[in-house]
Amino acid sequence: MSIKTELQKYIDNFRFQIVDENDVQRSSTWTIKHDEKSVYVFVRSHGGKMKLSFHPIGSGNDGNDSQYGLVSKHRTELQKSGFTVPDRIRWKRPSDSKKIKRAASILFPTDYMTGEVYQFINEKKPKVSLPLAPAGHTVEVSVFFHQLSPETVETELLKYKYTPFFYMTLSSGEIATVAFRQTQFDRANLPKEGTYHGNKLSNQKIDNDKYLHAICHNTPEDGEPICLIETNGFKVNN
Repeated sequence: MSIKTELQKYIDNFRFQIVDENDVQRSSTWTIKHDEKSVYVFVRSHGGKMKLSFHPIGSGNDGNDSQYGLVSKHRTELQKSGFTVPDRIRWKRPSDSKKIKRAASILFPTDYMTGEVYQFINEKKPKVSLPLAPAGHTVEVSVFFHQLSPETVETELLKYKYTPFFYMTLSSGEIATVAFRQTQFDRANLPKEGTYHGNKLSNQKIDNDKYLHAICHNTPEDGEPICLIETNGFKVNN
């Protein structure tokens, strides 16, 4: 198999994580992948249960093209087991054939990533390790959609201190570019302390917060990007 073919396989199923100065994994392993028409973002261990999806503009039956939430199969399984299933978020992602539009950002704020992370020691699949940001800052991994040349987009993103990773060409003519940077983290992006309004699936009590993670998110309006924020190491009030 040629180097180009191997590289394409790596891009088509891109995995990444955040590590500290001792090369210890501090975030979940995330995946960004695409097929001919769509782009998907998810935590590796939950890919078949919960994901962020970007489909061709206006392709949904309701006119929406973007979705975040539990996948249909897992929703059905939970409902059959008697769980209350939260609604999926659906909206129209920002689009402009002549501009670069950010559709999603995944944030990894250092001050809120203090817990233990399960280490996939025997995992053989390759993944990129991004360095943990300084205190008060966050690593931001973003997905941008456009119909411009990759070279033009790279030059533009560099102006905003992004480092472009790679791009994915879709059959619609759109291109999705993935880039990252370190930036200051605004605490206002998280719920106020003591008011974490999560979607409770059961009455199960959690006594141990080891390996416990949460993904906070906004509810984007049409034309807005979604923001996912991974946190870990917090205490759960039961």
